[in-house]
Amino acid sequence: MTLFPEAMPESAASPWRLAEVAPDLPLFSTFHYRIPIKLRDQAGLGKRVLVPFGRRQITGYLIGFAQSCSLPEDKIKDILKVLDPEPLFDQPMLDFFRFSSVYYFAPLGEVIKSALPAGINLASRKRLRLSEEGRKVLANGHLPMQLEETAKKLKDAIGLSATQVKKSDLIILRHRGWIEEFILMTQPRVSHKSEWALELATSPDEKQWQDLRSRSKQQARLLEQLTSGESLFKSDLSKEFKDPLRLARQLQKKGFVKIFKRVITRDPFSLDLKPEPPPSRLMPEQAEALQRIEAALDRKQFTTFLLRGVTGSGKTEVYLRAIRSGLDRGRTALVLVPEIALTPQLLSRFRHRFPEETIALLHSGLSAGERFDQWWLIRSGRARIVLGARSAVFAPLKDLGLIVVDEEHETAYKQEDVFSYHGRDLAVVRGQREQAVVVLGSATPSLESSFNAQPRKGISAKYQSLILSTRVDRKPMPVVEIVDMRGIHESAGEAFGRELSRTGTRATPEVSRAPKEEDKIPADAKVRESDRRMAESFFSPALKQALQQTLARGDQAILFLNRRGFASFLLCYDCGQRFLCPNCSVSLTWHRKASKAPHDRFYGEEKAPSFLLCHYCGFHAPAPEVCPQCFGLRVRPLGLGTERVEDEIAALLPGARLARMDSDTMSGKRSYFELLDKLRRRELDLLVGTQMVAKGHDFPHVTLVGVLLADLSLNFPDFRAGERTFQLLTQVAGRAGRGERPGRVIVQTFNPEHYSIRLAVSQDYEQFYQEEMKLRQALAWPPYQRLANFRISAPSPERAADAASELRRLAKTKARRKEYRESIGLLGPVRAPLSRLRGKSRWQMLVRAGAPSVLAGFCGEVFAEMRKKFAAGKVVIALDRDPVDLL
Repeated sequence: MTLFPEAMPESAASPWRLAEVAPDLPLFSTFHYRIPIKLRDQAGLGKRVLVPFGRRQITGYLIGFAQSCSLPEDKIKDILKVLDPEPLFDQPMLDFFRFSSVYYFAPLGEVIKSALPAGINLASRKRLRLSEEGRKVLANGHLPMQLEETAKKLKDAIGLSATQVKKSDLIILRHRGWIEEFILMTQPRVSHKSEWALELATSPDEKQWQDLRSRSKQQARLLEQLTSGESLFKSDLSKEFKDPLRLARQLQKKGFVKIFKRVITRDPFSLDLKPEPPPSRLMPEQAEALQRIEAALDRKQFTTFLLRGVTGSGKTEVYLRAIRSGLDRGRTALVLVPEIALTPQLLSRFRHRFPEETIALLHSGLSAGERFDQWWLIRSGRARIVLGARSAVFAPLKDLGLIVVDEEHETAYKQEDVFSYHGRDLAVVRGQREQAVVVLGSATPSLESSFNAQPRKGISAKYQSLILSTRVDRKPMPVVEIVDMRGIHESAGEAFGRELSRTGTRATPEVSRAPKEEDKIPADAKVRESDRRMAESFFSPALKQALQQTLARGDQAILFLNRRGFASFLLCYDCGQRFLCPNCSVSLTWHRKASKAPHDRFYGEEKAPSFLLCHYCGFHAPAPEVCPQCFGLRVRPLGLGTERVEDEIAALLPGARLARMDSDTMSGKRSYFELLDKLRRRELDLLVGTQMVAKGHDFPHVTLVGVLLADLSLNFPDFRAGERTFQLLTQVAGRAGRGERPGRVIVQTFNPEHYSIRLAVSQDYEQFYQEEMKLRQALAWPPYQRLANFRISAPSPERAADAASELRRLAKTKARRKEYRESIGLLGPVRAPLSRLRGKSRWQMLVRAGAPSVLAGFCGEVFAEMRKKFAAGKVVIALDRDPVDLL
């Protein structure tokens, strides 16, 4: 299988004997293979090759050549096949991959694989099948009864892996010689999609037309459609003709029609959201920002701009005009966004602004085939603008002139995997390597980016600052109010506690009195009513009134709560039993309604309408009505989630048109876009959502935003908790008042004095930066120090603890060396905050250093020795450089 739909010119014969290959495996080594003479005219840097690897055959990436290597000649194996007629990447991109591999301590093959479309590689797998003797025994009916089911599976399947066969059956079948191993070559999952197409070959003369119309009206109708001169696809003609291909073949025999296959591009997004028309003029600050970006484009010199603009200040308009300037200068453009939910709005604006351009889209929401086609549009040079999530930083664009990273502060740009890269940071590196202009945009830039935009100690700033301090057309910022929930929630909590005390199992002193009417109410009903009052108390009187007034005016509102589900957890009020995930050290969240998330994300007992779900590993189980610990009947939900907010609001505002946006309601890639379009068309009055609703959306009729629990993100054990809280509150508040009417934001909090909340309310980024940087400097956290995180995971707590002890011993020994003694700081190892995740016990150790080179040298040495020591076991050692998630 090749990536190219038509023949490409072959490369000149390689004079080299050996090829250096990076395997498509999580290995840090590269390997040398002999290039057979018959393949020397095909072998080229950047191509995929099929090579032997042990008893398997795998895909590798050709990354270099040599005349000799350290292996004896008889140990060097031959390349089996060159898989591509043209290179998939060139030397500059390979250099970029190598930098990424070294910086993030990732195998080069994994880095290259991340940059290419998924599903294109070949590999062989060991499989089991019935041997000839086994088939005979099965056919004769002489097979032991307990083995029949397994034997039939082996007979009917192409091949099964050893894990798909019961272990006891496998031992017997192998001992008797009734099964055999073989190598199965897995084929690529994706390729170019083609479809039958028709076009006119020769137009009939008048007599031939008459003959066709009298004898075969269907053929005549089909031919009439082809007389326009354009090719037509079979799928389009199938709407009018029962079997267009049969008719076309009859016309082909008469010489009127050509039939051929044509490669088609799968469209990943066909929903048109009809954006607002572009403004006739820019605001003065927008014009100044654009002028400085254009000057940098003219210089063709690497420059990074930090564009800090308040919400609604027109950052996207600056991006669009800068891209136009880059295209006019013959350069291409790459635009990164943190979430796929942002892509439809941006893509619609881009398509309307650049109707003559092919715009490619790259993100995880695409199918494998769609992503393959989009990558090919870029590789072939047909797409000059690329819009995508973090992985789009590897898009194979030529003549790259401008890179835009929108909402650059978002943690979604960080990949949490074997190759744990940061899309924003690699965008800056790629811009430097390609002499491109990089624009990092945000209303709340990360502290690291703002730090890089500050000159210090006589050294000029790494980034140039661009400021947009006012909204477009000088629209006012929303009025933000803080509601202190401590007093409001205290009264509801006291009532809840009193009911629990009176109806609980513990004895409470009873005061002699006459029975009241409320005593006749069952205790269980009282708890339910108290629980309902607790939930209602999360809506302050000010927020309830504002919601009613907003909807009465015909405006729209957004309610934000960064927690899914109906309740945080279930609790037995009789014995205190909580329901925990068996694989992770977290409570299971109660979901009262069925989730629309893809079913392959979940596992466990059969899905039930009301179920408990782990948001980390996907384990689920039906919600119990009876406590399995004490058999009590008072199993009740505690806490608040978006599902519960939706129910409470429906009761409060019975006529309102409501919708909920979280990963439980978004059933597919179009569901995000359709829901946002409904809000934009005013088919919804109120949207309840998680952080999906907070990022970058522009809804002109939303005049009220309510933040229910502003403190949630403050409670994370992470030094960035304050920063993330400030960013999230500022961003969600920015959704209000972007149209003609002024906006209002109500922030409900139990910590109104906290500087992150107080300064988010006043939208004072500068003051927040100063406050937070004092803490970072005093505690030696980034950006004053560079950070790396060693992560250990193992199937048992004992193995994880043993590996952590070895890591401690090794790291402390190396830290005492002269070159590291004064510059390396160690924190841990300790159990991770999430000490168990997906069935694995977890430890972590943070390493701090002032200089990136010192951090790289120290971590590289420790990582290499730990990998070597634990290579054969089930202990996984990972190293995350510049981590953003410390859980």
